[in-house]
Amino acid sequence: MDPWFLAVLLLLLSMVLLFAEVLIPSGGLLFFGSMIALACAVWSAHNAWWYANPLLFWMFVVGALILLPASVAAAIQVWPHTPMGKHLEPPTSEEVTPFVVEQQRLSRMIGQVGETVTPLNPAGIVLIAGERVHCFSEGLIVERGVRVRVLAVQGNRVLVRPSTSPPGSTAAESGGAIPNAAVHPPSAAAEIWNLDDSADLDLPTGRA
Repeated sequence: MDPWFLAVLLLLLSMVLLFAEVLIPSGGLLFFGSMIALACAVWSAHNAWWYANPLLFWMFVVGALILLPASVAAAIQVWPHTPMGKHLEPPTSEEVTPFVVEQQRLSRMIGQVGETVTPLNPAGIVLIAGERVHCFSEGLIVERGVRVRVLAVQGNRVLVRPSTSPPGSTAAESGGAIPNAAVHPPSAAAEIWNLDDSADLDLPTGRA
């Protein structure tokens, strides 16, 4: 085989291995093979052109320096379209929007009371305002048919706790704050002494 043909063939092999290294995780084995193929290609080009035509040898070296990075750039462009690239690619806005909408819907259920459709062990299904919602308890096992209150939202599930309030209620639990509670200051009349009872007080006597 002619040295020049072997040099071109080894350069193409180096490009293919470098392209595959980007797409296939090999722990650096493909990259190592690519560098060996490149070294052999340069050696074959040296034997083919160094003495006969040095200009062709340097053109081959410059071409290798251009083609190898181009191979890596092409692999990077192809990577997002591979199964692994699609799996690792960040979700698009179209993929995130349904999740955000679902979280907003579940957030509106915080404070409401529903009833467990399945036992919570600790995860299960709860019925809230006629909707079946995935839920989980605070690490407790909750039987089926128990009233629970929604405490928070985590992902696409809600955190619930057993409650004594009726379903659909959003009133505070016992011991909690009472909505719209008004605090009235003491009446000013209560600050005035009853002078009729002053006789019962041991007041000091003195001149007016």
